[in-house]
Amino acid sequence: MEVDTPSEMFQVVNYGLGGLYAPHEDSVRASRDLGAETSRQFKRSGDRMATWMFYLSDVQLGGATVFPALNLSVVPVKGSAVLWYNLLRNGSPDTRLVHAGCPVIIGDKWGKRLWEEKLKL
Repeated sequence: MEVDTPSEMFQVVNYGLGGLYAPHEDSVRASRDLGAETSRQFKRSGDRMATWMFYLSDVQLGGATVFPALNLSVVPVKGSAVLWYNLLRNGSPDTRLVHAGCPVIIGDKWGKRLWEEKLKL
């Protein structure tokens, strides 16, 4: 039996020494590389309305999540979280929310992310 939920499954991520994530948008509509599973999910329940990033570890140096268009840098602190909305009110991707994971210089970065989806009515 398949159960529709308003979010995708949690993803646990780990970035070791030198680990980073290139600039990107979380909106499925903005993505140029839709995998088959993501494409099915988008058709079923809609785009990724919001992103939660939970930080599961402190990082000694590096590893910040940066939003260049907003001139914002979020330093990972164990037990903290950040939430951002990927879509504008009209449902189109908010390009200001392009973000990246900076390289881990010293330490290890653990996180858990969750994408909340816009329900199709």
